[in-house]
Amino acid sequence: MTTVESETEWIASVAPDVAARFLARLSWEVTFAGRDSYEAGTDELTKPRQLRKINELQHRITACLSQLLEGKCPDGFLESIARMVLTERDDELEHILQGTWIEAKKYIQSPCRIGLVAHGSSCDGRPLLALNNTWPTSDNSDISPVGWYLATYQLRFVELAQTGNDDPERRFITWENTILVKASGIDEAYDKAVTFGLENTSPYKGGPAGVDVQWVFEGILDLLPIYEELADGSEVAWGEYTRALKTIRRRAISKDEARQNSTRSRD
Repeated sequence: MTTVESETEWIASVAPDVAARFLARLSWEVTFAGRDSYEAGTDELTKPRQLRKINELQHRITACLSQLLEGKCPDGFLESIARMVLTERDDELEHILQGTWIEAKKYIQSPCRIGLVAHGSSCDGRPLLALNNTWPTSDNSDISPVGWYLATYQLRFVELAQTGNDDPERRFITWENTILVKASGIDEAYDKAVTFGLENTSPYKGGPAGVDVQWVFEGILDLLPIYEELADGSEVAWGEYTRALKTIRRRAISKDEARQNSTRSRD
């Protein structure tokens, strides 16, 4: 689970524009926590004290965001928000708020938002600087000159007997899978990515009780042409951050830690 110390250092180290995007997303995520405070479909509050805490938190988040956008966020303000979110003493609300922080961080650190070398532009279409100056000169940047595309699709986990599987406000376990697709153009790449995404979506019996479950295909998230030949050492993605030196060095992992990470990803 997220540690207060590491996350406080992280939010203090990122560039102001990254912090602003994070706070905007965090504020949105926190609205889901607020919805847990009242009875769905009614105006009845079930947890007024919890809603009050969430309102105070959103006030601080949006205040900090507003000051960041004006270029005058006081020292320590970002760190105070991290502590407010991550040190909640109520067990139920603690779990919810930590989830909002994790989801907001995952959102801004997604490949689209940190910039993919395979794409050559940010999410809003602005060009990114290529470190090796190998971007294509063709006006049609949707075509991969090497015939490879990087596709990301999402799958949603459901228990088929449960109600509310189509509730747009409900939260679900979701996998985001990124794959390589060989294709002659963006249309073929898209169709093939959908086909790959649908391959393992048949219902099956899950867990010791043999519950009927299914991974539901929920669409393509990103589809990006690759401009370089795939080879050992090819650069795939990059991100730019401003961090304290101690944070930079602490983030590096050893060979043993790499093995442990690999083992956890298979569990």
